[in-house]
Amino acid sequence: MSVVDAVQVRRRLDAGETLLEIAADVGRSAGVLRRALRAEGLPVPPWRPPRAVLDPVVLRDMYLGQLLSIGEIAARVGYSCSAVAAALRAAGIPRRGQGAQRSWTGRPVITEAQLAELYVRRALTARQVATELGCDLPAVAAALKRHVITRPVHAECLDVDRETLTRLYVTERLSDKAIGVRFGVSAMQVSHRRRELNVHRDPAPPPRSVASSPAPPSPGDLHRLYVAQGLPIRVIAEWRHTSTRTVRGWLTAAGYQPGRRGDRVGAPSAGIDPELVALYADPEVTALLRRHQLPRPPDPGRRADGSGNRSLSRPFVEQAYRQIGLSVEHIARLTGHTPDQVLRALQTAGIRTGGDPSFSAWAARAASRITAAPHPGGH
Repeated sequence: MSVVDAVQVRRRLDAGETLLEIAADVGRSAGVLRRALRAEGLPVPPWRPPRAVLDPVVLRDMYLGQLLSIGEIAARVGYSCSAVAAALRAAGIPRRGQGAQRSWTGRPVITEAQLAELYVRRALTARQVATELGCDLPAVAAALKRHVITRPVHAECLDVDRETLTRLYVTERLSDKAIGVRFGVSAMQVSHRRRELNVHRDPAPPPRSVASSPAPPSPGDLHRLYVAQGLPIRVIAEWRHTSTRTVRGWLTAAGYQPGRRGDRVGAPSAGIDPELVALYADPEVTALLRRHQLPRPPDPGRRADGSGNRSLSRPFVEQAYRQIGLSVEHIARLTGHTPDQVLRALQTAGIRTGGDPSFSAWAARAASRITAAPHPGGH
């Protein structure tokens, strides 16, 4: 309805409907209905039903008998802390002093002898003492303060002989915390007892440092060791200071198929180019390909598919041919182009090529490294 009928709203309220139900039915807010009722001089329902007044007898029992705090009482009866404090003042209930001794009914009196037994001799924590006595932690803290009870930093509470402690700490290598859990004491008390009995153990050996894997040898070096000389994988691994698993990976990447025991020589897989594998193993070549965003094929031993003209750009062919010393055939294998296309790209870039397109300064350097490598078992 466009205009609120305050009389009708009042009749529905008297019939037992709530203001929120009426507001949802007529499509108006509860505030609009309240203003309409006030404008007509009709009674307006309260924001919430009035609560029952706190019973002074119940309030005195909770505050003085059960020794509940104002916050605990407020949470139990559903009032705010200020409302509970006002009710205490209205009922004439005196507030408890902070330094007063609490010996009211409902909370056990903690004696000095109990604290000396539990807190000092057995070295229980204040929370454990509260659990043992069936009271709360503030009561134990107040009793400790009232009786002026402290305990030494290293209380003598762990009764264990040197033989048992040596077996647990040295032989079984248990920690102080684990030993303390077994005897029901703290790790600090176990440490104090070990120092008294002079029980020590050698520190654990440092973890072995994993040496970095050596650089893989060139395909020619692998062929000389594994095929020409017929050395087993384990011998090559010992000479290269690495594992047999690493050497097996080198051979597989180079196109060989070593047997399960590694002592049988397998021929290179069909389509695998050992020299191309060596190119992809060279950090300088891989950096060049990465710099010019040339993807490395999944199988580095196979020739790359044909790429776009971007792979034969002038900066790329200059760096590959002049700086690294790759041959025309090498560039063709890496990019997937034909040697004629590589030659035309070099001529377009103004780079003069030699008479032999297969000559490579990079291959010459690789051959010199193989020749200079020491022979395994040689003198």
